[in-house]
Amino acid sequence: MEIKKEEPIVSVIIPIYNVEKYLQQCIDSIVNQTYQNLDIVLVDDGSTDKSPSICDIYAREDARVQVIHKANGGLISAWKTGVENSKGKYLVFIDSDDWLDLDMIEQLLSYADGSCKEMICSNYIIEKEKDKIPVKQKMTPGVYNREQIESVLFPELLGNETRMIHSSRCMKLISKALIADNMHYCNPRVTMAEDLTIIFPAILDAERIVIVEDGYYYHYRYVSESMAHHYDTKLNDKITLLYQVMSNIIAQKLDKDNQDYWLNRWQMEYAFLLLLMIKNELRGPSKGVKGRVVTALEDAKAKGMLWDSITLECGRRNQILYNILKNPSGFNIWTGKVFVGTFDYVSALRNR
Repeated sequence: MEIKKEEPIVSVIIPIYNVEKYLQQCIDSIVNQTYQNLDIVLVDDGSTDKSPSICDIYAREDARVQVIHKANGGLISAWKTGVENSKGKYLVFIDSDDWLDLDMIEQLLSYADGSCKEMICSNYIIEKEKDKIPVKQKMTPGVYNREQIESVLFPELLGNETRMIHSSRCMKLISKALIADNMHYCNPRVTMAEDLTIIFPAILDAERIVIVEDGYYYHYRYVSESMAHHYDTKLNDKITLLYQVMSNIIAQKLDKDNQDYWLNRWQMEYAFLLLLMIKNELRGPSKGVKGRVVTALEDAKAKGMLWDSITLECGRRNQILYNILKNPSGFNIWTGKVFVGTFDYVSALRNR
């Protein structure tokens, strides 16, 4: 395909760590895009399998591919390295076990108008071994200018059970300026909801957002062994760090007149994170489960996280966890433990 001089360079950034089983399908879906003016940045984050050599083969065969081998530093460290070495006006992120439709970049670029700070958001498909689940952005498809972003999107950006725009950095075409200007907020020590710490400030700065109708171009591979259905003894610390980073973003990026509103919305968001914490503790050992839940909630309150003054609108699944949040009684906790155990068991059967 002949590249026209006026076509913008799009940098595709792939953080890679020990994914030799899936990596070829991922990279093939990029090098074979119908849009060819690409800068493909493969960031090998200290892989110990065959991923580094696979990356090097693609670099030898395609001049658009650059490979960066670095010591392991985690997901944020890897994609930040990719951004720092990228050449494009626009960025596309893809996780190394996922893949794209071959016309994804061409299709998303057709919605771009060349603005310095725009974000084009597509839908995606969850790819299970025996099932495909299409997932649509909650926000109504259309083109949103800055005034509409502030009036329509901002009030719903945080504090809902389902986000208006998926917080993943993937599934999007993003002006590089939106990412580069906000990378200093991204703490490599954050290991849960990492993408929220870059997409949230990027949306705050966006001058134009497009929500594509249909457009299920991105394929998210559901790898059952990697899913968070196991007890994580460090989850509370991860949530606390995320809380601190997001609170810092709000304090630095938003004027004082709006900070109280945004901090209140973030407290609502944090309350949903506490539901995740409760679910995690319910997956832990039965002995001491009530004590662990109560201690975690008291610790959050001691740190000034005012979740207990928040009212959440929850779906049926989260309502059981919300009951525990409001009243961590022995009965509520054991009811929740039975529910979570049954849910995990049924999920495991479905994914065999």
